[in-house]
Amino acid sequence: MRDSVKRLLPKPALRHLRAAIARHNHMKIRRKAVHHACLFLEPENVTEHYYHFLFDLCLPLWRLTEVVPLGTRFTLRSFGILTDRLEAMFPGSVCIEDDPDRIEQLPRMPLSGMNPRFVELDCYEVMRFRRHVLSTLGANETSERMNVLLIERAPPDPYFLLEAQKRGAGASRRSIPNHSELAAAVESLVQPPYQFRNVRLEECTLREQVELFANAAVVIGQHGAGLANSLWMRPGSEIVELSNCPELTHFPEIARVMRHRHSVYRTDGPHAEVDVGHFLDYLKEASPSRGFQGEIWRGHPALSPSSGPGQRPHGIAG
Repeated sequence: MRDSVKRLLPKPALRHLRAAIARHNHMKIRRKAVHHACLFLEPENVTEHYYHFLFDLCLPLWRLTEVVPLGTRFTLRSFGILTDRLEAMFPGSVCIEDDPDRIEQLPRMPLSGMNPRFVELDCYEVMRFRRHVLSTLGANETSERMNVLLIERAPPDPYFLLEAQKRGAGASRRSIPNHSELAAAVESLVQPPYQFRNVRLEECTLREQVELFANAAVVIGQHGAGLANSLWMRPGSEIVELSNCPELTHFPEIARVMRHRHSVYRTDGPHAEVDVGHFLDYLKEASPSRGFQGEIWRGHPALSPSSGPGQRPHGIAG
């Protein structure tokens, strides 16, 4: 039946249908919470990786905390190294429990996720979620967006290699062998008052990640969970995604909802080197030359994408 619906409905209609299903699920949980001060929630999707942690757990959970009676607590099983981050985002509203006997005593409800690849999100609602996270974590959002971030994928936590249901993360999935060269080149292109930051998000606390992106004008990074942090960027910011699979819609959809500008620079593979000169040329073309406080990029000699027989990766404007 589900497959038939997928074939018959155009994608926009299917996205709205899935959003309606998620709302209906969350309404059922809300009604249950009127009679039970504590509910056990079972996310329908695996939430141990950061992208799914945000959209299949935190966003729908925040939606519930906004409407359930004051004092309602939601109990969940631990789900890996991100469990502590959930408690930080929802202090007093979340309880972690792994004892099956105690879980058995609680009313149990499934929790529908809100993955923006499949579910139509509401910009106003997502912006309210963003404000909740910044406020709860005490993240500092400056008056101006001055960061130009380049995400460096670090080796993943051993948990994702040895224990996770879906193994692999970080540099084990995608990396840029000449990242240091790329970082130096992008830094040379950024001019004051903008500040270049090369960031390894695996080494940042949740609050640090939120602050970095909340104060970013431009974010550059490979396709991966780190770009899910574009959720914390202010509308109208810039995302430049490096990907060997430009058809993937994870981050274009987030950008559309958050009203960011998004473009894709195509690479030859998940662990391919980046032609630095060509990328700088693309960066100036894809990203606006004038930012929020003046010119972002210094002048750079133009390179012809078609010069020479060597095939260079090319960009795709989003």
